[in-house]
Amino acid sequence: MKVICIIDNIGSGGAQRQLVNLAIGLSKISVEVDFFYYNNYSDFYLVDLKSSEVKVLTIPDRNLSHSKTLFNLISILNKGGYDAIVAFMFAPALLSSVAKLFSFRCSTKLIISERSYYKDETRTIKPFFARIFYLFSDYIICNSFSQKEWLCNSYPLYNKKVGVIYNGVKDFHCDFNLVNSFFSKTLIGVGRISPEKNIETIMFSIVKFYNTYGWAPKFNWVGSLNESADKIYLKKLIQIINTNPCLKKYWNWLDQRNDIYNLISQSDALVLASHYEGFANVVCESFCAAKPVIISNVCDHSRIVVNGSNGFLFESDSFCQLAERINSLYSSSVPEYFQLRIKAYETFKSHFTIERMVEEYFKIIYK
Repeated sequence: MKVICIIDNIGSGGAQRQLVNLAIGLSKISVEVDFFYYNNYSDFYLVDLKSSEVKVLTIPDRNLSHSKTLFNLISILNKGGYDAIVAFMFAPALLSSVAKLFSFRCSTKLIISERSYYKDETRTIKPFFARIFYLFSDYIICNSFSQKEWLCNSYPLYNKKVGVIYNGVKDFHCDFNLVNSFFSKTLIGVGRISPEKNIETIMFSIVKFYNTYGWAPKFNWVGSLNESADKIYLKKLIQIINTNPCLKKYWNWLDQRNDIYNLISQSDALVLASHYEGFANVVCESFCAAKPVIISNVCDHSRIVVNGSNGFLFESDSFCQLAERINSLYSSSVPEYFQLRIKAYETFKSHFTIERMVEEYFKIIYK
């Protein structure tokens, strides 16, 4: 069996990480895998791909127009003899749909994957146009049931094609017990600095916590302060910090990092206040590190998180409720916190291993 995975770039984004994980995972179960990307935004995951059995394909001039990229992709599909195409995100899905239409191997399965939650999207031409070409796909995979439900309601023609496969992350086999389950009084958030991440609610919750209890945990936010950051939103957040002395003391910007797992392992919990999510890789990684999550009650979060068991839910617009959830965490005894960690890791093993993700995609490819 031969599969080609297609995406626009191999930068440090969540979709890129998932497709790289999938490609490498499929290669480990004796599937021949090629990986095609077509612009030079970043080569962040190139080392991972080249250290595996995956063959990397790209275009020498990776600043070509979409039409020229399409012609290159049609040529690759005609020569490759692929049994299946797996394309992540809108533009790659559109290119793959059209390329398959004009390739010689019409029997090649096309599996396209939506990697976020689009309930509130405006009907701009790009996603609407891309989804017209979903007609030529065999399967449409979402990484959340929330997106599946929205997609089926908005595009009922595709109902029978749509499925859900959760993200998969590497198991680092963390060693945790009662002895190393004491609080470090450090919390962490990870993600692009943009309004949908609702970072100001976390900031206001830290201020509320400090004013109520006389102390606050250190809070580290990991995310690029440069190329991917919303500069206007970042300026707003900095103004909030500058007008609240306790945030100056407890809030840290860590910029983009490659050691997310270690940073989570050194924290007491992950905190995310997003207004919407597909299913964030960092939530899966927090469970993998046996750390509970404190996250907004949006999209699929309530399907996975059980209050007081593997984490805590709060309403995304309530910094007061978030402060209460943080207090619930720090009011836990060491044995209670240890139980939270056990349940968090069990959640990872049940839902978010790479092996489980690869197996589910393989079943679809092999059908």
